[in-house]
Amino acid sequence: MYSSGVWIEHLENGGIKIGVTDYYVSEFGDSDWEWSVSLNKDNKALLIKALKCEFEKELSLKEMIIQKFGNNLNTIDFASYLDNLNIEYIVERSC
Repeated sequence: MYSSGVWIEHLENGGIKIGVTDYYVSEFGDSDWEWSVSLNKDNKALLIKALKCEFEKELSLKEMIIQKFGNNLNTIDFASYLDNLNIEYIVERSC
């Protein structure tokens, strides 16, 4: 299995999509597996604010996510983090 690592897509409406794609996942017959969350611009701002409180130096959103959840994005921990902050998101999965 190979991973794309964390990726971030900036949406036209000011929101973002954050995800990870794994390639050749044996549990899915060597298919690709993608997991992502979409946040509107207000929830994106809440996420950035919360993450900035955890880091002393100035980092990009992607750098903060990688440092906190790993380059392969621990999806369970990431979703729990959003839930604990009452940040609304939409999950998308595909394989």
